[in-house]
Amino acid sequence: MCYLFPVEDMHVERTYKMKTKICPICGKEFIPHNNHQKYCRKCATVAKNRRRKKWALEYNHKYYERHREELKAKSRAYYKQHRKEMNAKCREYYKKYREEAKEWGKEWRKKHPEKTKEINRKYYRSSKGKRVIRYHKSKRRQLGFNPLNKSFEDAEAHHINFNDVIYIPKELHRNIRHNLWNGKNMDVINKIAYQFLLGNYTMFEVNKKL
Repeated sequence: MCYLFPVEDMHVERTYKMKTKICPICGKEFIPHNNHQKYCRKCATVAKNRRRKKWALEYNHKYYERHREELKAKSRAYYKQHRKEMNAKCREYYKKYREEAKEWGKEWRKKHPEKTKEINRKYYRSSKGKRVIRYHKSKRRQLGFNPLNKSFEDAEAHHINFNDVIYIPKELHRNIRHNLWNGKNMDVINKIAYQFLLGNYTMFEVNKKL
């Protein structure tokens, strides 16, 4: 014999039999409407937006690979027409996110060392890069070179002033950004260099600093 049940009773019975699941986004337990439901009602829209974003990134990457030359030509033409506006926007952006931009640059160079070398080669072969090299060499010729300690493996010469030099570890020398000509961070790097010279700054502390 067949029995007919109201729709409400069938819905209650079905939800009662469904096993609870844990949402992978928020970690809360919920009762799914069917076996294919992975996320709770609140997180379903979040998951959907993530899928759309991922698809859009993949599509944009493929589109750029197919139309790379056309897009580059368009961007060059746009930059020529709006050079002043673009330069002003770049300056404003760099002022707002100066520290973040430096960190992004460091991370990118660490992840892409070969590309970094290739970009540097192209730059220093250009007319602007050659002018920069000549400028730095002319400034270097004004400096003396009186080493206060002996060189060692993976060491770089650090000018504590316009004449005297202390050899310190290469990683430490490049980790602290400094400039002898305008005095930027010179007190910090010189203090570490003197400590290293006197033997108070060990290689363990150098690695800890980095």
